[in-house]
Amino acid sequence: MTPTPTQAAVSTVQPSVVVDSGLSTAALASAIGYNTQSIHARLCRKGDFYGIRPKKLPNGRLVWPANTVDRLLGEKEEA
Repeated sequence: MTPTPTQAAVSTVQPSVVVDSGLSTAALASAIGYNTQSIHARLCRKGDFYGIRPKKLPNGRLVWPANTVDRLLGEKEEA
């Protein structure tokens, strides 16, 4: 069965890992095992994601510092 153009486009789209010398929210979520919605919710409610604030690009997307995964996973291991 040949996939429709919509199915083919969806299956080939992957979250960008490095954006403007940082991580996209999708890449961060994947790396730490969270849903992107959970990251956005925490950011909106608390103003940060466990002490880390992203940079907002002109197009509205968020860019997280490149060391975010190490900082978050390091804190989980120490706890």
